[in-house]
Amino acid sequence: EDREAFAALYPEDGVFEEVPTGTIAHGRDEIVACMTQLFAGAAEPRAEIRGGFQAGDRAVMPIERATLSPVQILPGRAGAP
Repeated sequence: EDREAFAALYPEDGVFEEVPTGTIAHGRDEIVACMTQLFAGAAEPRAEIRGGFQAGDRAVMPIERATLSPVQILPGRAGAP
């Protein structure tokens, strides 16, 4: 699965932060769970990563575009329940 491949980019104790929702996942298992939640209900979820950089023990992979389901509202965004 792509979620597991994405999580494998991180070290075992890595931290993933999904900035728009404020979601933080610690470790690969939480990262997989986070990806599962973020893309729940999407028929064909996709994320396009464009570039990235590393500074010290931190790395950034900006996601240019993420395709969820047409009506999904992310938690923490305006209009979210």
